[in-house]
Amino acid sequence: MKGNIAIIGVAVVLLTAGAFFVTQNRPDTQAMPETMEGLHWHPTLAIFINDEPYPVPAGVGITLGNNVDNDVSGMRMSPIHTHDASGVLHMEQPYPREDTVTLGYFFKVWGARFDETCVIDWCNDGTRDVKMFVNGERNYEFGSYRMQDGDEIEIRYDEGDSMNPQLT
Repeated sequence: MKGNIAIIGVAVVLLTAGAFFVTQNRPDTQAMPETMEGLHWHPTLAIFINDEPYPVPAGVGITLGNNVDNDVSGMRMSPIHTHDASGVLHMEQPYPREDTVTLGYFFKVWGARFDETCVIDWCNDGTRDVKMFVNGERNYEFGSYRMQDGDEIEIRYDEGDSMNPQLT
């Protein structure tokens, strides 16, 4: 009888210690209130360089670019990644942080440059410049833009000031 009580006592102590360890060692998520339970979103990104489509490659954050912040995704891939070259960005984040939902974060994972002056290897030159549209509206947030599920994001480097007419 004393042996059973000792075993139960040890089990309770181990379970309590284990629960404490798990809750204390979760990643520092800086979670956003609207996504406290995680997110699984799919914005779409289209890039045009001088009116020509520039593909968003397959495997960004998985086999291409930088596989970072696995603690945020809970997987062996980055919290924002691509599976194919369709332009669909997969945001799978049980523990999202403010920085891991931005468009700039995706470009960090990709290992490509993106800001108000450059996209990948193309930079403003006085004639052509970088422009961004979100859901058909001009957007000036560039890398700091917080993506949402279903967003249609278009980045253009050209002389014009409007979206690709094929997408409108």
